[in-house]
Amino acid sequence: MPRISPDSDHPLQAIDFHGFHLDVCPQTGGIWFDVGEIAKLARVDPTFPSELRHEAEGQEPPAKAEGTRQCPNDGSALKAFFYAEDHNVRIDGCPVCNGVWVDRSDLDGLAQHTARTAPSGANTTMPKLSPEAATALAQMQMQHDEFMMRASAATQFFQTIDQWAGMSSYYRRRF
Repeated sequence: MPRISPDSDHPLQAIDFHGFHLDVCPQTGGIWFDVGEIAKLARVDPTFPSELRHEAEGQEPPAKAEGTRQCPNDGSALKAFFYAEDHNVRIDGCPVCNGVWVDRSDLDGLAQHTARTAPSGANTTMPKLSPEAATALAQMQMQHDEFMMRASAATQFFQTIDQWAGMSSYYRRRF
């Protein structure tokens, strides 16, 4: 079943962008990002919002007002918030799946934010990657993120065992 645009109730159009699968509203140019995709794209190419604005072709204003939009994944009401506490970038997020909807007009604010937060002196122009290379890079990043989640869970597990062991020796000395 195709995802439906929160802006226009039309089916979203799938595009491949730097190896990421994104969904764009062909009428309004709004873009759906699944959880974590904005941060991953910013690591691959900090200037991605400017480039992505050219991919999002829709020019019509949104047919639905903020507060009435629904998540294309699960139909939950989207909640407006400021991205990274930047009051120039207002986007809509799903409280269930944590995906976000960025209006075409908000891509400019997102571009300004990523330009400001890119490391100073960093080369922000990424070489053009072949689709295969971009896909491989995105897969490696996802594998890295999954590894870091597993490492964090293991660390928490061993910290809990350490705490239990410390409590156990305390009670043995006491009683």
